Amino acid sequence: MESVSLMKQLGAVAIIAGTAIGAGMLGIPFAVAAVGFKFSVLLLLLVWAVMFSTAMLTVEACSSQPLGSDMDTISYNILGKPGRSLNILFYVLLLYSLITAYIFVGGSIFKKYFFTN
Repeated sequence: MESVSLMKQLGAVAIIAGTAIGAGMLGIPFAVAAVGFKFSVLLLLLVWAVMFSTAMLTVEACSSQPLGSDMDTISYNILGKPGRSLNILFYVLLLYSLITAYIFVGGSIFKKYFFTN
């Protein structure tokens, strides 16, 4: 079995953590303000459970593939052409939602600090 260098592992962890933490820190205050604290904690636990189960399914899928396989290859090997198409669609939707969150919150911060009277 081929091993992956420590720097590549740290880089992958940093990319995933930075994306998840960055978008969450921008989006959570706006979502929580609208529904209240108790309901938002309940939703947070529900979302955590879904994310945890999805992560475990991803680990299972990745462990059945050769080392160095990317998500496109894994989805094609397990689900075929329709799965590959869905993987690409969901990836594009993920990137769209992230850029939307950054623009929405970043735009209001930019407006507040640079266009004040």
